Amino acid sequence: MSDISTIRNKVRNLLGDVSKRGTDPFVYGNSPVFTLTENNIDDIISVYHNDTELDSGEFSFDTTTNKLTLYNSGNTSGDIIEVIYNYCPNYSNNEIDSYIRAAISHLAVSSEMIWIEDSEMLYPPPIVKETNLISLVTSILIDPKNVSYRLPDISVIIPTGGAKGTSTAEQVRRLISYYKKDSEAGAGVWGII
Repeated sequence: MSDISTIRNKVRNLLGDVSKRGTDPFVYGNSPVFTLTENNIDDIISVYHNDTELDSGEFSFDTTTNKLTLYNSGNTSGDIIEVIYNYCPNYSNNEIDSYIRAAISHLAVSSEMIWIEDSEMLYPPPIVKETNLISLVTSILIDPKNVSYRLPDISVIIPTGGAKGTSTAEQVRRLISYYKKDSEAGAGVWGII
């Protein structure tokens, strides 16, 4: 798993935006193109044509348009097409990836932690604690009103009221400051920011 996808999965868990299963049935008319109901499709699990599973080469899915296109020329009007897929209810991968890049920028400016992204990999490779920090900063950027975040080696609690009176930038600054202190002290769990 690449660094960005690892961080993305941690962010989804922190925000409670976990993958769900969706199923869309369609009746074939005169077009081999079908628009799926849910957004933020992670992957197409299977496509059935009259209860027969199609091979992956018999269809394609465009994440931008949310449309599935069948290449099977044996479709006739009235055939039943069923699509089973995984999706995330709140954020697309592209949205989260944009926030991850913003978090990496915050860390570069505030803490001199600098990573270069190349094909979803970060260089130098971040250690687990650094991926957790990137995940937490990303989560705060996405949802600054969330009042607590917990990962195996880091726990952060924002005082009651969450972002009330505390800007997102200030929350991120405090988080990075605690990370620096924690790293110097060798401690494992953070407290209130």
